[in-house]
Amino acid sequence: MAVFAKFGYRVVLNAAFHVVRDKIRQPDNDSPPLFGIRVAQPDSNYRALTILTAPTNLAGGIAVQMGCHVVFLPAPGDLTFYDRVAHHTGHTATLRGHVVSWPIEPELLYDQAQRS
Repeated sequence: MAVFAKFGYRVVLNAAFHVVRDKIRQPDNDSPPLFGIRVAQPDSNYRALTILTAPTNLAGGIAVQMGCHVVFLPAPGDLTFYDRVAHHTGHTATLRGHVVSWPIEPELLYDQAQRS
């Protein structure tokens, strides 16, 4: 919901989000897999949206953090994102990126940019 509120319909309805939409429709199904991690975060109210820049195989993806939980989402058009994340599973990596403000109301930034 935070990614939708921040970026808009063009992101969440993009073909790259088919894995996410399938998982929402069938949450008990193990396939398709979604990827998330737990991180040490003393503040359970911490929220962040990060556009990943590193590691390079995840660059452009979106990390959504809510407390100690981080979920990885693809960038629009990135149809192989989850395949690359799966290959990275079990490896240690430092995530880097640009943190964008958590939406407090619909911003629909990507939708607005497409109109310009």
